Amino acid sequence: MPRYRYRAYDQAGALKSGEIEGTSDAGVLNQLRSTGLLPVETALQGGGRELRWWERDLFAARALPNGSLALFTRELATLVEAGIPLDEALRMVMLHPMAGRLRATTQETLEHVLEGASLSDAMQRTGRFGDLYCSVVRAGESGGKLADVLRQLASFLERSMETGGRIRSALVYPAILVLMAVGALILIVTVLLPTIAPIFKDAGTEPPFILQRLLEAETFVSEHWLILGLLLAAAAAGLVAAAQNPQARASAHRLLLRLPVFGRMVTMAESARVARTLGSLLGSGVPMLPALRIAAGTAGNAAVAAGLTAAAEEVKEGRMLADALRKNGVFPILMLRLIAVGEETGRLEPMLAHVEKIFDSLVQRWVERMLTLLTPALTIVMGVMVGGLIMSVMRAILSINELALK
Repeated sequence: MPRYRYRAYDQAGALKSGEIEGTSDAGVLNQLRSTGLLPVETALQGGGRELRWWERDLFAARALPNGSLALFTRELATLVEAGIPLDEALRMVMLHPMAGRLRATTQETLEHVLEGASLSDAMQRTGRFGDLYCSVVRAGESGGKLADVLRQLASFLERSMETGGRIRSALVYPAILVLMAVGALILIVTVLLPTIAPIFKDAGTEPPFILQRLLEAETFVSEHWLILGLLLAAAAAGLVAAAQNPQARASAHRLLLRLPVFGRMVTMAESARVARTLGSLLGSGVPMLPALRIAAGTAGNAAVAAGLTAAAEEVKEGRMLADALRKNGVFPILMLRLIAVGEETGRLEPMLAHVEKIFDSLVQRWVERMLTLLTPALTIVMGVMVGGLIMSVMRAILSINELALK
């Protein structure tokens, strides 16, 4: 009989791993649940070593984007709440216009459900919904509140999209401004300057200082483009390899949090994400320890993830959540105080929602304030750069005219 490796949480919230015999993925999941374990991952034994980053398929199963997932979740919640059987609800969701990858994922989920798997197990087997999503759905199934949990998940995804969308919208104008300035510089250097340079050479005089340096830079790039390209590719590969290394990534993320201004914004954004994730998990019935570990897996900063993992161990020993989070020194004092109040009053989930709103609004105000300063600063800098270059070109043209008159 095939053997499967598994990772699962026990009733105390501890993460366990081991091997078990089974005839299929669904059978193994049922065996683990029957022993009181909450499965997180199963894999057929003997499947080979884990692929290195350069061996992985770029087009393999990836998590669905929040936009598609929110739409799918909202529609599924409505159908389940109306009392429609799960398999029929999945078929009806597929009738709506959706992206090809979402349609294929929904079809795969339906096939697993028809084989006898629960919705959470079916979603987990597709590999595209993520641990947070599957754990929340599993908690909803266990508590008989699947429709309510799906609605909460849809709201969670929509809030995440709204926060990210506001920041991206605010960055559109500065990005366009920078691209236009860079395009103007490239056009001047690659088209205009090579046209003017031969005139100075024929006249036997040197171009102005700025034009001379730009021409030298262009000559250097044209003569050594292959070496420069290889160096750029090597640097990109090095960055990718460093990003795949847990120690290097954690060090870089800790340094990011210590930056004078930008680090504070990252800390506030990560605090809002942690509060949003923990609040959704706890509100859906997921126990505290698995919720902390899942939140650590969804954190965007490795230092924050390490803080949540360490906090889970502290909570396992009986420490309060606020005290456990304070020990790492990553999270803001305001967040810790509000969580402590929530624990003392027995209203942790509403307080986490309050923390999310506070830090989301702080991040939004910070971005707006920075952009208020950044946009005119970029305009001035780009204007000086492009204007100075154009003035140099104009002076060069005038000097050429003087040479011609002589």
